[in-house]
Amino acid sequence: MNNIKLVYYDSSAMTQEQIEGTLSKLSIRSFYSIRIGLILISSEYTSKELFELLMPKEIMFNLFIVDISIKNGTYWGYMDKKLWEWLMANLYKNNLLL
Repeated sequence: MNNIKLVYYDSSAMTQEQIEGTLSKLSIRSFYSIRIGLILISSEYTSKELFELLMPKEIMFNLFIVDISIKNGTYWGYMDKKLWEWLMANLYKNNLLL
């Protein structure tokens, strides 16, 4: 199972501090904020489970979670070096990089 997820959340409904606090409460310590509203997460939860844990019952807002399938040569770009370091550490930790 793929443990890397891309999460888009409505930053007008949930602040970055709120989502990071919720992730910490769920014992999810490995995440990387690309920008406000967009975050990479390494988690054993399925996308559906994570959605149900992150979405408040009383308020519905835009929240999109998708598994990222990554193999050598399937990602490329120009971003902050810390993103690439986080990605590589989590891919090797989860034995996802073949």
